[in-house]
Amino acid sequence: TRGKTGRVVGNLVSLLTVLKGLPSTYNKDLQEDKEPLFDSIDTIIDVIKVTIILFKTLKINKDKMRDSIDPLSFATELADFLARKGLPFREAHHIVGKIVMDCVDKSIVLTEMTEDDLLDYSEFFSGIGNGWGTIDKFLEKRNLVGGTGPKSVENEIKEAKNIIAGLTSKL
Repeated sequence: TRGKTGRVVGNLVSLLTVLKGLPSTYNKDLQEDKEPLFDSIDTIIDVIKVTIILFKTLKINKDKMRDSIDPLSFATELADFLARKGLPFREAHHIVGKIVMDCVDKSIVLTEMTEDDLLDYSEFFSGIGNGWGTIDKFLEKRNLVGGTGPKSVENEIKEAKNIIAGLTSKL
């Protein structure tokens, strides 16, 4: 799919190049729009067919995914927490940067830091609690349209299945 996008974008550039030089009335140059247009349609249909097969046969190893999360990726969660407490994000970013550097220098796992540990860096961490750095807590805050929270993803999966069902019936 990623490779085919180059072909479709190339066809778009071809079409735009043909159209840019047209006079204000009909011109036989428009005969040149058919090949890139039909090629793009055929390419997109092929990509959709392959993508449907992919999604129908895809198996996700949730444990492997969960184990692959880098604890340092939760640094954003800390900065967001400070910003929600009223600290300007620029300052929150600076504080969290210091925390991350200390974690790297001292071989500390960021997500294992307690509220008391974090309070050494800023009093704004008051109320974050221990165990703040779990994927479940992180995701539950992202249940919004288009978000990565479990409910949001479930809704998107349902929508994708409806789209696939509609496309499958047309192919």
